[in-house]
Amino acid sequence: MLLKDNLKVVVTDVDATITDDHRRIDLESIGMIRALRDVGIPTILASGNAYPVILYLAKFIGTASPVVAENGGVVGWEERDIKKVLGSREKPLAFVEDLKKEYQITHLESDAWRESEVVITRDLHYENLSALAASSGLKVEDTKFAYHISQPEVRKAAGVLVALGLLGLEASDAFAIGDSQNDVEMCEMCGQGAAVANATDEMKSAADYVALGSHGAGFVEIIRRFFPVLTK
Repeated sequence: MLLKDNLKVVVTDVDATITDDHRRIDLESIGMIRALRDVGIPTILASGNAYPVILYLAKFIGTASPVVAENGGVVGWEERDIKKVLGSREKPLAFVEDLKKEYQITHLESDAWRESEVVITRDLHYENLSALAASSGLKVEDTKFAYHISQPEVRKAAGVLVALGLLGLEASDAFAIGDSQNDVEMCEMCGQGAAVANATDEMKSAADYVALGSHGAGFVEIIRRFFPVLTK
């Protein structure tokens, strides 16, 4: 399968897509993102990480593109002095505080930086937590690193649409790469998408291509396969 002619931007997840399961970033993946930029193809980092984390990761990599944080809850482009918060933390926080009356809840350290969601460790049973959240009009996303509790409208795909709009692009212009539950809608929405080998079954089903390699090796494999301009 070859890249569709009209695709102009890469949108990639970060954790377990360009990092390993210990969150160590793959250096060759960074090189690929920089090589894409050199040939005029920007990369949008779309992550469940807090905004300060993903903002400075993009800065250190050198993407010079908008970023999507908190699974779509925050979109920013520092070079243009743009930051959009697409959800509220108020209801998720009230929900979690209520949960603490019956359950032992541990917040991630980065939860203090969150603006659109609450992030806790994966100690509770996912289905039970999701049912409780749904009864309060909220949702839970499992990124394999943490549980993200937010309003239903906070979605990575929605944040990606905003980021693409800042570039003057549409979803059909984008090539998406990811590994987990919160990447599925993003992959289905974009013009084309791929999954790394360590992706969930749901993500693999949504992808147009599944890499043989896992994590960063899979990302590099995907970019080399679909962007042959980098090998010329």
